[in-house]
Amino acid sequence: MKIVLLTLLAVSLQAAQLYMQDLTIVDETSLQSPELKEKELSKVVLQESVPGFSQPIIKGLQGDKISIGLDGMTFSNSLFRSGPNQYFSWIPQGFVSRLEVGEYLENGALGGGINMSLGINKTQVVLDKTQNRYTFLGTYAQEDFQGGVSVIEADNVYDTQGEVPHSAYNQKAVMIKKQFGNDEVTLMHSQSDEIDRTDVFAQGKYYVYDLQQYTMAKYDKHFDSALLSLSYQRFIDNVDKKTRYTNTTNNIYGLNLSALYEPTDLDGTFSYGLQNSFEDIKVDKGVQNDYLYALTSAYLKYDTYFNDYELSLYYKHSFMNMSGALDKSMNDFSTGLVLSNSGYYLSMDKSIKFPTVVNLSEAKGDDVNELSNPDLTSETSFNYTLGYKNKNFEASVYYKDLKDMIIREQTNIISPDGSLFWQYQNANKGKIYGAYLWAQKQYLQNYKTSFSMEYTYGKTEYDYISKLTPFRLELKNTLYKDYYINFKYAPPVSEDKMAKKDTIDIRIDGKNYGYRIVDIGYKTQYQAHTMEVGVTNLLNDQGRIYGSSVDFSRRALRLQYAYVF
Repeated sequence: MKIVLLTLLAVSLQAAQLYMQDLTIVDETSLQSPELKEKELSKVVLQESVPGFSQPIIKGLQGDKISIGLDGMTFSNSLFRSGPNQYFSWIPQGFVSRLEVGEYLENGALGGGINMSLGINKTQVVLDKTQNRYTFLGTYAQEDFQGGVSVIEADNVYDTQGEVPHSAYNQKAVMIKKQFGNDEVTLMHSQSDEIDRTDVFAQGKYYVYDLQQYTMAKYDKHFDSALLSLSYQRFIDNVDKKTRYTNTTNNIYGLNLSALYEPTDLDGTFSYGLQNSFEDIKVDKGVQNDYLYALTSAYLKYDTYFNDYELSLYYKHSFMNMSGALDKSMNDFSTGLVLSNSGYYLSMDKSIKFPTVVNLSEAKGDDVNELSNPDLTSETSFNYTLGYKNKNFEASVYYKDLKDMIIREQTNIISPDGSLFWQYQNANKGKIYGAYLWAQKQYLQNYKTSFSMEYTYGKTEYDYISKLTPFRLELKNTLYKDYYINFKYAPPVSEDKMAKKDTIDIRIDGKNYGYRIVDIGYKTQYQAHTMEVGVTNLLNDQGRIYGSSVDFSRRALRLQYAYVF
């Protein structure tokens, strides 16, 4: 079977992923600036369980419900679990030249995702110390060659309701991108080990990650109206939880071909292609299971203009085939449109997500008393967004209708330890709606401010959406070019408005305290030198947010130095 899949991979004319950020009115070139990169991140809640770990939450969805794209590849894969995962942090932000958050990124998301483009635009050295977190970033940039090295060492202690959980984290990463005429090669490797969450590890309540490793290699060939990409990604994730070891390796092979066609008799442009990825998975929990998880998608997108309106229509059909420890095949489609005029836009789409290997066969979760379910079907989300956007302002309202959601339900089957087994089922549906607002303003040359706010509410048939804080606010202010004061706020959430799984969280006892975080500092530039001195979490707010596993470090001094060559 593996030979057949690899042969199919080699001979397929396969498409670059249908990057739906084109449909979300994102100006790709403007996202090179750090300010607009921060603006895109304001659409994301980043849950930090361990220093250096970042779990994105987009409009209430997290884990395998959202997608992460990296430099034209699908970074998300079939081993991502439904709960929080740390994979986003495997990509050092110093290597990311452009970041986009949209409704329709990548294959397999329920209407939300992040796309990152690797690139370096300056040669510099950056040193940063914030509390017990040390960061080094060195980058080199020429017209046809870019490279970088990133090192993070973190050792932190949280004082949390009588407990003193200890968290440690380290990461080393390197990235190279080289152009050869119309060809481009990108290589990256990121590794973390001895990642520690030992607060109550003796009771088996938290993880120790012995090793986490990500390697990618990609070759791009540009033609006049087409792009061919070959890619390889390797994920290694070794977890120790009270001597319960789960060692996973996932080798992902991809081949992408996208093309553009402009007919002379139509006022519009067609883009089309195929997308294939093949995952060769090994999961070892004392007994090793092997899987092949193949995903193929064909898409067609049409962009046209009429009476000052821009219209984008797309359709994508996807096929999934899984073999090895379990055989499973299914297919489904995504479709949608975006209508825009002078900054206003309306988008509507149907998005689908196939069950993962974790859902179907390998119950690789926190609880050993889990049963997989080979009869699962795809999850579906109907998404609607109405908004307006220009250079200094963006506002939108959105609504998601979720169908056939995969959740864990308790069964009547007794496990070996006497408790009841849990099993994944397509047994839930729900709705999420909310609003997002962002604006920035420059007052003369001495004062600049930016403002972002989001309100999100979500509930399913069974429960509230987990880790959902309905309202959050963020202000960034720069005074006299050098001084800054930033403010983040989210109100508390009462227990009766929280998801049940969050109310029984072992560390917070169902209390969502919200947060009030103030950071102040001074940042100045002299010739090639940039220096920053600041205080993070000035109010020393230790509030918990999103129902689980989010702590703010104590008040700390921040020091940063950068030299640009």
